[in-house]
Amino acid sequence: MIFSGVRRKLSDPDRSWSILAIKILAPLACVGVLSLFAQVLSGARSDAHRNASAAALNLATALSQDVARNFELYDLSLQGVVKAMADPGISTATPSIKQLALFDHASGARYLNRTIVMDADGNVIAESRPGSSRPEKLSDREYFTVHRDNLVDGLFISKPIQSRYDGDWIITLSRRYNRPDGSFGGVVVGSLSLGYFQSLFMNLKTDKDDLFRILATDGTLIMRQPYRLTEIGKDFSRSDLFNYFPAEQSGVHDRKSSLDGVDRIYAFARVPNFPFILTVSASKAQIEMAWKDKTVSLGLMMLSLAVVILALGVSLAREFSLRRKTEGKLAATASRLEFMSRTDRLTGLNNRWAFDELVAKEWKRAIREQTEFSILMIDVDHFKRYNDEYGHLRGDAALIQVAECIGKHIKRPADVSARFGGEEFAVILPATAAAGAMKVAEDIRNSVALVHLGNPGIPSLTVSIGVTSTIPTRTASFDEAFNTADRALYQAKSGGRNRAVYQAPETANEPQRSSA
Repeated sequence: MIFSGVRRKLSDPDRSWSILAIKILAPLACVGVLSLFAQVLSGARSDAHRNASAAALNLATALSQDVARNFELYDLSLQGVVKAMADPGISTATPSIKQLALFDHASGARYLNRTIVMDADGNVIAESRPGSSRPEKLSDREYFTVHRDNLVDGLFISKPIQSRYDGDWIITLSRRYNRPDGSFGGVVVGSLSLGYFQSLFMNLKTDKDDLFRILATDGTLIMRQPYRLTEIGKDFSRSDLFNYFPAEQSGVHDRKSSLDGVDRIYAFARVPNFPFILTVSASKAQIEMAWKDKTVSLGLMMLSLAVVILALGVSLAREFSLRRKTEGKLAATASRLEFMSRTDRLTGLNNRWAFDELVAKEWKRAIREQTEFSILMIDVDHFKRYNDEYGHLRGDAALIQVAECIGKHIKRPADVSARFGGEEFAVILPATAAAGAMKVAEDIRNSVALVHLGNPGIPSLTVSIGVTSTIPTRTASFDEAFNTADRALYQAKSGGRNRAVYQAPETANEPQRSSA
């Protein structure tokens, strides 16, 4: 090593060169460590921005889908009224029957203020909340004129307006209905309180500089959080912010707000099938707050480390000791990482990668020694239904119990068990004939059933097992034998589940597998 000669007795020139080397290399090491630290911090900052952008985009997408679902329900309610108005008997029906026929329970949904039906002259002839005070005629409203003049085909969603009933800020959803001869019969309109959007945003956990908006695709602001009444209905179509929204369904961009000067990331998502754009923005300063706190603490640590490196430069014995300790830690970490890479985290069994590696080794050994090689494919019965009924936590606990039952009956060093994927497990039994393999399969199946029978607090669970045995040859592949076991598993499940079925390779057919 560079400093190893210092341990020997040195002449004055040699000692001077060694000391000079220490003085040069120790500061260079400090500079290198600090440079690496700067790169790590830069990467951490980029990661923080990238993660925040992804989180904002996911939130915007989720909110847009929620808005789309609710508007689809409101529109279906309007379509129901339009369909009912086409019934010739509706005009002669009693008021109570007409009310039931026109307005379903969706018309009384929260934030959907009321649904009204107008005739061809704009007169209100029915409403979902009878008895409320209302104007006699609404023919001047845009939601009436656009349908009367055939300016809109289908659903029309208005800009924010103030209700003539109670002064509340609303948007309206309206549809035209026709007379039997096809002429204009009138309009069905539902009013949605802007409080719906406000509650949508207010239920979110946000920071003080976070900003949420929902805009119409023409740039009209529907609602924002923090709430500002003066901006409702304002046209943002010519603003820098609106011009940043491309034609894509969703996206993220960075910019400084022209209104408050805050540097933010802006995520947007268009509401599917409806003329809205939902934006979620987060302050970059808030995103970097945790990173800056960590930078200060780590910076002090790295400065301390630099001082330590300088001190180590004059102490070779300590340097070599630290090197050995570091190598030992790296070896332990590598060993642990290797174990983690080969083990299924939930069940503790081998994972698919480790299973494939061990199978290849044991298959080659069976070819050399010409011994029987058995395969078990195990599948938890009705696991999806079990998960749906009892929850994923109970489902995970059930998979762990199945793995424990498998482990109790897989005892030889050469035997291999693995979680093959989802609720499927695989076992290989080298040097094991069909009878022995079937015994192990039945022991596992009974063990799983007994675990649940012995504990009434645990829901019933069973497994189906496919078994095959073969003597490997150089011309045969493990995949062929594995497929035979897989088909045997299919027979076990199609035959009623909670059973083990053996199938020899030469009798294998190729049925389609069914789901658990």
